Amino acid sequence: MKPFKTILCLLLAAGTCGTASVYPAAKAVELSPPSIVNETVTADSSGVCGQNASWTLSGGTLTISGSGNMVNWEAVTYIPWSKYMNEIRNVVIQSGITNVGRAAFLGATNLSSVTIPDTVTEISSNAFQRTALSSVTLPVSVRSIGLESFAECPNLREIKIYNGSCDIVYLPNTINNGGKGSFNGTVYGAAGSSVESTVKSYNYNFAALPDIPKVTTTKATTKTTTTTTKATTKTTTKATTKATTKATTKPTTTTTTTTTTTTTTAFQWGWPGWNWGWPPQPTQTTPTPPAPVTQPAPTLFGDANLDKKVDISDAVLIMQALSNPSRYGLEGTAQSHITEKGRDAADVSSRGDGMTNHDALAIQRYTLDLITSLPC
Repeated sequence: MKPFKTILCLLLAAGTCGTASVYPAAKAVELSPPSIVNETVTADSSGVCGQNASWTLSGGTLTISGSGNMVNWEAVTYIPWSKYMNEIRNVVIQSGITNVGRAAFLGATNLSSVTIPDTVTEISSNAFQRTALSSVTLPVSVRSIGLESFAECPNLREIKIYNGSCDIVYLPNTINNGGKGSFNGTVYGAAGSSVESTVKSYNYNFAALPDIPKVTTTKATTKTTTTTTKATTKTTTKATTKATTKATTKPTTTTTTTTTTTTTTAFQWGWPGWNWGWPPQPTQTTPTPPAPVTQPAPTLFGDANLDKKVDISDAVLIMQALSNPSRYGLEGTAQSHITEKGRDAADVSSRGDGMTNHDALAIQRYTLDLITSLPC
C-alpha cells in the first residue's frame, strides 16, 4: 500500500511541475490597467473684455457684465475665452453693455442660447457666426447687425428684430444656415418697417411681430406767421453830416423785405468843368456781399488713399499702414502714407473702432459686390 501512495504522489508532483512550465505565472508588470475616459469638464474662469466690461464663465454659462462696449477683436485667438469656446452653452449679457464685440463667439459650436439686454445698440460683425443658436431676440435698442453676425448657424430658425429701422448689413451673408442666402427660418419684425422690406427683397421669410404696432408714416404740417418790416434809410453829408432816417413798419404781410439805400453827396473844390470840381458829384456805395460759406466735402467711406474712388488700392494702403506704420502710417516716410482724413474714411467695419484689418477686408468685399454699402 505504501509503495502505491508513494508512486501516486510522485505522479502528481510531476504533473504539477509540467503545468508550471506550460503556463508560467503572470507578472504584475504585464497586467494592463483599465482605461479611463475623462469627460469634458467646463472651466470656471473670468477676466476683462472691455474698458469697463468683464466676463465670467461658470458651468457652461458665460456672463458679460459692466458698462460700455466690449472689445472688437481682430481675431478669435485674441478673445480672452477663446480656449473655452467649445465649453460655452449659454451667453448672458447684462444690462449696461452696449455692444456685442466683433467675433466674440465665432465658432462657439455648442452655444445654444443668448440673452441680449435693451442697452445693446450694435451686434458687431461675426459675433455669433457658426454657433448652435436656434432662436435670437434683438431688443428695440439694437440699431445695426454687422456683416456675418449670424452666418453659418445651422440650427437658426427664427430671429426677432424689434427695431423696425435696424440696419442689417447685406442680409444674405449676415443671416443664414450654411452660407450666402441659405436660410430656412423666419425673420420677425414690425409690419411696414424697413426690416420687412429688406427681408422680402432677398426673398427671406418674414412674419410680423404680434406685440408691436405696425410702423406708419405721419406727415406733419406747420403753419408759420411772419411779420415783415420795411425800412428805408437816407443819409446826406455836407461839410457836416446830417442824417435823416425814415422807418415804416407794416406788420401784417406774409413776406419779409428789407431795403437799405445809402446816398452820399461829396463836395470837392476846383474850377467848373473839372472832373473833381464843382458842382458836387453824388456817389453811391453798394454794400459788399458776404463771402460764400464753403461746405466741407462729404466723406467717401473706404477711400483710404483719398483718390475719390474706392478700390483694392485702399485696402492695400490700410494693410501697409498697419503692418509698417513707420513708412505708411500717419507720419510715415513714404509719399503715399495714409493721412488723418484717409484713416477716418478707412474706418468702415464697425465704424468707430478705428482702422483695422477688418476694414481692409470689408473694402475688398465691397469691390467684389459681396456687400453693397460702406460702412458695414
